[in-house]
Amino acid sequence: MHSKSHLHTQNSRAGFTLVELLVVIAIIAVLAALTFSVVNRAILKGKQTTCINLMRNVEIGMEAYYMEQNRPPLPKHKDDKDTIFGDPGGLYSTAPLLAILLGDDELTWDESDTGDTFDMSRLNPKRIQYLELTIANSGEAGLRKDGKLYDAWNREMMIAVNSRVQTTDFNNGTADTRLHTFGLAEWADAKPGTQDYVMWTYGADGEFGKGSDHRFAGSDDVKSF
Repeated sequence: MHSKSHLHTQNSRAGFTLVELLVVIAIIAVLAALTFSVVNRAILKGKQTTCINLMRNVEIGMEAYYMEQNRPPLPKHKDDKDTIFGDPGGLYSTAPLLAILLGDDELTWDESDTGDTFDMSRLNPKRIQYLELTIANSGEAGLRKDGKLYDAWNREMMIAVNSRVQTTDFNNGTADTRLHTFGLAEWADAKPGTQDYVMWTYGADGEFGKGSDHRFAGSDDVKSF
């Protein structure tokens, strides 16, 4: 016959104490948080890689255009002005630029500041397809049915093109050699130089750079330079 003290000891060892249960729950919570963090980082890295690959694809088309045309894909009246495509607060979407590279003669360049339009066939008269891009589904990175180029976070990618006429080193984007992005792609630790063009996006958070000084390092932004 078992004594009461022996039965009590046996019952106590049969399950977890409250403290032990709380410790197990805490460990599970920590492991879940770590797993969630790792998965999120992997997803972010995958989307950044998608954007980088898309930029490289567009770069191939841009380089082919420059080799063939020996000029930037800009209307003549913009020969001396650096131009931004895809800026949400700007004048131009990426659609006209992509149309030029794709040899599309159906779209026109809408001058939203003047109300004028420009026949883009003059920029690609032979209708050469310099760029290979398939139409992406809604929510996917790439060229969409609206003709615009989107990043992996469903925002339009931004592209800056340097002017053709360059008579000075720097003049705020007018007839100068330095590509001026009007602060949009000029991080504290990374700025465009004399490139013909650059591409960028502000990543998952949609914020420009990291910290109050807008550093590229440590941010989730993606750029082509």
